[in-house]
Amino acid sequence: MPIIYQLLKTLSPTEIEQVIALPFQDRERDVLQVMLQMTNKIFPSSTVCKKLNITTSHLDKINSILFKKVIESLAGHDVYNQINYLDQKNGLWKASLRTLKHHEHKVIELSNDKPAKFEFYKFYFEWLLFNTAAQNIESDVKRVYDEVLNNCPKATYDETQLWLKISLFRKEINISTTKADFTNEDKQKLLFTQLNQLITEAKAIDSAVCLYKAKLCGIFLNNLLKNFSQSRIYISNINDLFIAYKEAFTETEILTAQWHYAQILFFNSEFEEAFNIYHGLYGRINKNEPLRWYIYIAEYFQMCLVMEQYNIATTLCDTYFSKFYRDSNGNFYLSALIQCVKLLIHTGQFEEAKVRLEELHRLTTKTSSLQFQFALRELTAALHYLTKDYKMALTLAEKNLKFMRSKKMHVLIPEYTFHSRLIKVIIKNKQKNKGF
Repeated sequence: MPIIYQLLKTLSPTEIEQVIALPFQDRERDVLQVMLQMTNKIFPSSTVCKKLNITTSHLDKINSILFKKVIESLAGHDVYNQINYLDQKNGLWKASLRTLKHHEHKVIELSNDKPAKFEFYKFYFEWLLFNTAAQNIESDVKRVYDEVLNNCPKATYDETQLWLKISLFRKEINISTTKADFTNEDKQKLLFTQLNQLITEAKAIDSAVCLYKAKLCGIFLNNLLKNFSQSRIYISNINDLFIAYKEAFTETEILTAQWHYAQILFFNSEFEEAFNIYHGLYGRINKNEPLRWYIYIAEYFQMCLVMEQYNIATTLCDTYFSKFYRDSNGNFYLSALIQCVKLLIHTGQFEEAKVRLEELHRLTTKTSSLQFQFALRELTAALHYLTKDYKMALTLAEKNLKFMRSKKMHVLIPEYTFHSRLIKVIIKNKQKNKGF
């Protein structure tokens, strides 16, 4: 399917007006108009060619020209801004990948500017690992890995190679958490052995940045296993690095470490201190980088609800999440909408919460993340409980437990099972007029 067709289907009315106003050639505008009028999920190339009396190769060329003009109009000429724009649209990771490959072929491969090539391939590598769908393209990961090393300065070759290894290790942790064997002690020992080896290598080459990144992996891994005391040690080590090597770290890296500390406090139920850190960070991050900071803001929002800071939570919904749930084709649409529902339930706006939940259930598919599906199920059960429909709340809580067992979530994320069982006990006690 042409990526221009996929892109057009994600545009807002304002963006479509912007695209229509662009200066197109006659045939380009003809194809654009046909695409805008179509509602097909699959683009019928042969039908369009017949309708416009053009060949398939001509249509392919027009599609490429249209995509170039449209993406430059919406995101500018800089390839990194284009990727950032596409990544905020739901289901357009293939468009991002094609854009990167096109830029590589047309610009990077023809360039003699090794620093520019190095930065491009670093960006490309990080994008491949960050994008869940693209992570599985092992051949691309290996090829780009090699290109990073081929173009990196000789003076930083060892550090760059170690940075690549640490990045792949973080990917391995992410993948491991989605499999049942993550709870296996041997699997955990293997991950910690790899972690300690990376930390040792970072110390051996005296790389503060690699040591920082390896210990961030350590914090992530220990938080997953609720070993918060070790996570605190790593945070302390990272703070020592910031003091000793001030010039080596960017503001983003410093803020990321502070966010991880807030997570440790949050996961360890030290809510007041966690809230203060989240609150302080919010004014310092770049809110125009949702792929980097959206999860942080969602956690900050959750802390506002826990601390009953509903005025701040409302402001976050109105000024931040609203722009995502106005874009039904955006990557963060469902997540932003569920944040809104949480606030509605916390503030007793049950009728509006019910409407939003019904919308979410209609939009949720089998491809939605398991965590999202479970959160939606839990919120629905909570709404029935709070509106005193205890019979339905209990039924939903029992269905949630069956759902988790069917997806093996009771193995991957055991606290979800505990949470659902706790909800069942609370509901049953309420039905019997007993206290908890």
